[in-house]
Amino acid sequence: MLLKHLIHCTFFILVPLICSAQTGVDELRGQLEKEDTSDSLQILILKELILIDPIDTNIVNYYEQLSSFSQKEKEYLNSIAYCDTAISYIPPVNSNKRLKIEERIAYIYQKMGETDRSMKIYLNILKEYENNGKFAESCRLNNTIGTTFKRLGEFDNAIFHLNESIKQAKEVNNVKILSSSYMTLGNCYKKMEQFEEAEYAYSESLKYAKEINSPRLLAGNYNNMGSLFRLQKKYEEAIVFYQKAMKINQETNNKKWLSYNYNNLGVVYGNLGQNQKSLGYYKKSLVLKNELKDERGKLQTYLSISEVYANLKDYKNAYLFNKKGGILKDSLLQVDRIQETMLLAAEFQTEKRETEISRLNIQNELDQ
Repeated sequence: MLLKHLIHCTFFILVPLICSAQTGVDELRGQLEKEDTSDSLQILILKELILIDPIDTNIVNYYEQLSSFSQKEKEYLNSIAYCDTAISYIPPVNSNKRLKIEERIAYIYQKMGETDRSMKIYLNILKEYENNGKFAESCRLNNTIGTTFKRLGEFDNAIFHLNESIKQAKEVNNVKILSSSYMTLGNCYKKMEQFEEAEYAYSESLKYAKEINSPRLLAGNYNNMGSLFRLQKKYEEAIVFYQKAMKINQETNNKKWLSYNYNNLGVVYGNLGQNQKSLGYYKKSLVLKNELKDERGKLQTYLSISEVYANLKDYKNAYLFNKKGGILKDSLLQVDRIQETMLLAAEFQTEKRETEISRLNIQNELDQ
């Protein structure tokens, strides 16, 4: 009888505490979902939720969000550590979730400039996707890997992965990836000056872009076709495609790409000897680059404007814009040196972290 009484008492004591804790969790989750909650407050809420209930079914998502915030602030090592912790909570059967987080880790290493490490992770994930017949995931990842190889100038590897992406995307009918992979494939062939292959790839990309009515893919392909014809000195055809891209980017208010279109038209009209038209487009491009604070883009535009003024025999303005370009170039070189130092520091910290990985414990940080 006494035992029964004690059980009843314990039950009535614990129930309010459990309810109270659950109410606190619900309130925190509600606050987290509000649109006006600041980033710093969201981070505090996420850490509080982890402390309240470390076996919460949302624990993996909490660590993913913390990783995202750290990545946003360029705290890359913290971001990777949060990913590692998230993975430790994922059941072995849920390989899809684990692989998605591993993809994030690979992307972060790429942002840190550690491309070799990033590619190694990507290729391991790709192998797992393909071995398990997950072509919806592998076509997307092959596209990512192909695009990365293209940026590195490793065109043979890029073409291989992009063709794999195209083949797998056709199997799962992913039209967006098809268009994207064909466009990047065209860029590879264009860089290799294999113009017929490039034109075919762009045409295929355009076909699929029209099917899904993607302004981004349509504008990208039109711009790329323009550049392809410009390289072949087919300037009138180039202008037609650049103007098609310009029209879409104006309609969608894509100022960044519009600045590229203006710049490209400036180049073409310059090649045609129409210097006033060329200057007009360069100046339009410069206005947008100032709005976007695109300093690297401004450098080339300054130098191009200087060249046009020299062709017009306006040597005063040619000198002024050349001087602006020189000052900006020096400034960007200084920024590059600082970034290089930061990357070296991050690489050192990564190596240090790997030697001490067994002692890494995110929970200690959260407790503090």
